[in-house]
Amino acid sequence: MTHEEMIKHCKARIAKGDAVQFHKAVLETVVKEKHPTDGVYQKCVELYKSFLDKQGVPMIMDGRQGKALKSIIMKLKRASNQKSNEGIIRSWEFILTHWDRTGDFIGRQKSLVKIESNLQEILDKIRNGATKRDSRKTEAEQLAMQLEARRQQRTK
Repeated sequence: MTHEEMIKHCKARIAKGDAVQFHKAVLETVVKEKHPTDGVYQKCVELYKSFLDKQGVPMIMDGRQGKALKSIIMKLKRASNQKSNEGIIRSWEFILTHWDRTGDFIGRQKSLVKIESNLQEILDKIRNGATKRDSRKTEAEQLAMQLEARRQQRTK
């Protein structure tokens, strides 16, 4: 049953006077789930904008992007251990912070619509690494950065 169908069903039952308190509670829960709290949404938008700024990409927010972000928020809420607003924000921040682990193909797809459709794969790649080749490349880059840092310390 979709959110809209559930809302319609609850309103019809309330109008009939059938288990009014129960249906009002269900309706309130469904409406909250359908529309995540503005604070979470706004914080996620801010984190996404900051992420895009670091990537040198302008943020373009339209209806499709907003709908995708709401869907991402709901998926993260279901997937997070805490099931709280703070858990959603931390999960979103974790994804954006570790975006470099997603690999070349997914890493180039930064629109919220693409992120929403690939969220499961993104989470998997962030947790488990993109590929063996990418993980070796990342290790080599880390080693190069460490060597560069040591070289700079010696020249000081």
